[in-house]
Amino acid sequence: MKLEKVVPWGRNLLEYQRMFLLSDDDFQQSILGCGDGPASFNVEARQKGANVTSVDPIYQFNAEQIRQRIEQLGPDVIAQVREHQHQFIWQDFSDADDLYQQRMRAMQLFLADYALPTSASFYINAQLPQLPFEDKQFDLALCSHFLFLYSEHYDLEFHLHAMLELCRVARQVRVYPLIGLDNTPLLI
Repeated sequence: MKLEKVVPWGRNLLEYQRMFLLSDDDFQQSILGCGDGPASFNVEARQKGANVTSVDPIYQFNAEQIRQRIEQLGPDVIAQVREHQHQFIWQDFSDADDLYQQRMRAMQLFLADYALPTSASFYINAQLPQLPFEDKQFDLALCSHFLFLYSEHYDLEFHLHAMLELCRVARQVRVYPLIGLDNTPLLI
C-alpha cells in the first residue's frame, strides 16, 4: 500500500453507534473495527471501557505520516463535499464546514492516541480478506465504508472472502452501508 493512494477520513464514536446500532451491551464485548483508518472510534470506545482492536493497512505508517496525508487531502475532500452538497442529507451535520470540523476532530483524537507507544496493540496493520486473528476471537466485528463500496477495485470474490473472514474471526458481523456492487441496496 502506498500512502499517496489513501484518502483518510475518520469517523467518531457517535457515528459508529448510529451506523452499527451499538448498544451499551455491545461495549461490554470484544470488538474488531475493520478498515477503521483514522477514526476516533477505537480511542473513544476504550475510554468507555470497551475492548477494541482496529485493523487497517494504513497502520503501517506512523502518526506523522498519516497526519501529513490528512493535512494534504482534507481541504480537497471537503471541497468535493461542498461541490456536491446538494446530494447530501444534512441530518447529523449542519453543513460541509461542520462535517469537516467533526472529521478533523475525530482524526486528531485518533492521531493523539495512535502516536502513544501504549496504544500499539489496539491498531493492527492488517487487511481483508486475511486477518491475523483466531477463530471467533472477537464478539463483534464492524466494517464501515469499505465493503460493497469499491466494486471498481474489488470484485465479488474479494467481497465473499472478506465477509467469510469477518465471520471467521467474530461471532457477529455488522457492515455499513450494505449496498450492492452496482450501488443498489442489498435486500437481505
